[in-house]
Amino acid sequence: MKRPSLFCISIPIIWTLMTERADPLFRFEREDGKAGFIDKAGREVVEPATSAGERYFEGKASRGLNGFSEGLVADRDEKVGMWGYRDKNGAWAIPPRFRDYASAFSEGLAMVEHDEWAGYVNRNGAWMLPPVFAAARPFRDGLARVVTDGPCVTSGDPDSLNPCTAMSMPILLKRHYKPGAGLPFCKWQFIDRSGQPAVPGAYHQARDFREGLAAVATGPRQWGYIDRQGRMTIPARFSQAHSFSGGLALVEEAGRAGFIDPSGQFRIDVARIQDAESFSHGLAAIGNEKDGFVYIDTKGGQAFPERFAIASPFFHGLAHVKRVDGSFAYIDPDGRAVFSYRP
Repeated sequence: MKRPSLFCISIPIIWTLMTERADPLFRFEREDGKAGFIDKAGREVVEPATSAGERYFEGKASRGLNGFSEGLVADRDEKVGMWGYRDKNGAWAIPPRFRDYASAFSEGLAMVEHDEWAGYVNRNGAWMLPPVFAAARPFRDGLARVVTDGPCVTSGDPDSLNPCTAMSMPILLKRHYKPGAGLPFCKWQFIDRSGQPAVPGAYHQARDFREGLAAVATGPRQWGYIDRQGRMTIPARFSQAHSFSGGLALVEEAGRAGFIDPSGQFRIDVARIQDAESFSHGLAAIGNEKDGFVYIDTKGGQAFPERFAIASPFFHGLAHVKRVDGSFAYIDPDGRAVFSYRP
């Protein structure tokens, strides 16, 4: 029987921050359906309420992942059907004039989609890079991933801290370039803030650079790693590959799954485990739904004894877990519960 793919841990059924950009506040829910938030020390800082948001960004509650960033939040004016940006007083800092979508600001620029193309604007709403890209992602460490050519097809945007909660295909590609249309695969490139190619090469898929390397695909299920000079430092031999974190990257190769080091050598095998998460705070959750999940350290050893029914990645020093007795907790990297509750 074919072993299930590695990257399918049941994270979506348990709440997580999902992005380092969110404030270090952690959601819990009472049996009456009211939700509150704790801080990293386990103190209740937002009392349970039925109107609680999902996450906090720069001190403001948000019901999604597109909260405040650099003092502004993207919002859609339903009256005019356009996107713009509001300040923390609710006023329009950038009036709604972008037709398709507006992302959070990152490094002083925001990716927006207008009239079926993507570009980048500054905090005044002026185009810094005009909307000429078929798809684009926010800037990170001075680089952004874009698709310059089309029409084309893509299997989606893989950028995510959590492999099992990957972002969906960019809206512009989803709208225009339907899979199975006999079109070539899109080519993702890395550009700088001037819009010029910053890393040689174009790829079927690409993730952001982390720890000096970026996972890129030269074709379907052909992943490897490049450095910022575009050199393929780890050959494209993996069917799946995720970003480096803590000196290790989660990959799958010819039925073998585990974590590799920057030389491409396997350091931890998890093939028999079935499910795994990337490292965060020096720990990674591995396991399966039948036997439960544990956390391992970067040497592959079990970090602490407890086994959980569900285990999520660490964000801002805490991980949300479901214990085998049905209760929930937030634990620190030593495995100590700073806050426990039952919904």
